[in-house]
Amino acid sequence: MKGLIIYKGKYGATKQYVTWLADELHLPAIALEDVDEEHLRFFDFIILAGSIYIGKWTLRDWVNDHQVFLAEKKVFSFIVCGTPSSMEDEQKRLAKTNMPISVYTDSEIFFLPGRLVINKLSWKDRMMLKIGAKFEKDPVKKKAMQQDVDGVSKDMLNEAIRQIRNYQYGRSASVTTSSYELLSEK
Repeated sequence: MKGLIIYKGKYGATKQYVTWLADELHLPAIALEDVDEEHLRFFDFIILAGSIYIGKWTLRDWVNDHQVFLAEKKVFSFIVCGTPSSMEDEQKRLAKTNMPISVYTDSEIFFLPGRLVINKLSWKDRMMLKIGAKFEKDPVKKKAMQQDVDGVSKDMLNEAIRQIRNYQYGRSASVTTSSYELLSEK
């Protein structure tokens, strides 16, 4: 089965995860702004990877616009964010508010911890974070908003890679045309 990774991040954590996924699964990865919609029909499954920025998944608008197309494919969705796995209800809320119901219910969704390096944020983003922390009532969340965090780890992909491989090779052990060859035909 031929797959493609489409991604959009903000500060590099998503791209790091995508690089690891592409290497492990031997799949091409394309930044959202470089996606050729006509070419997408050649792929059996799509991996969507994006970060949460101010409560919005970076792929949200594209996924909403392409939900009919995505309904015809197997979709694996990766959401890179600072919401820990211990806050499962909040993670579900983020997914539900950022995906059309058809994609939410038919997609395998994986949450991955992100990275926040305050001195690498844009001036605007640092100010928004500072203001947000000022109004945050929960002292634990407030403290987390005021310090660097780096939860990005290749190990966080292990279960997702296992599930994608099961899908990728479960139906057909032989692939006649690689995803890389399809992209090079473009």
